[in-house]
Amino acid sequence: CLNIVLTGNPGAGKTTAARLLFRWLRAHGLLQQDVFVERNALELKGTHIGWTCPQVKDMVNSALGGCLFLDEAYALSGGRDGDRGDSFSDEALRTLLTEIENNRSSLCVVLAGYRDAMLHLMRADP
Repeated sequence: CLNIVLTGNPGAGKTTAARLLFRWLRAHGLLQQDVFVERNALELKGTHIGWTCPQVKDMVNSALGGCLFLDEAYALSGGRDGDRGDSFSDEALRTLLTEIENNRSSLCVVLAGYRDAMLHLMRADP
């Protein structure tokens, strides 16, 4: 389906734009379910070894047929300061990318965050 990155400062309307995009895709039959899952990207990261992958998969599964909106997605690449991140972030990003690819015909993913930090995320190679 469609995956998109929205960038901007707080209050720029990223969440509203994602919801409108979801409604448009749903109205035109491109999404099968009336499901819009809105989460902070930090919620993808597990707190213990072995928890991240199942947590990401559960979140993706909850959005199948609809849209998964991840705010502050740059957190998966180490945040706004350009640091490298951690193994939980790397695992979350790897698992998310795999799940997006495996479910490309039944999932819309919208990643949102600050412009520079999102550019850093797009360059990440976990």
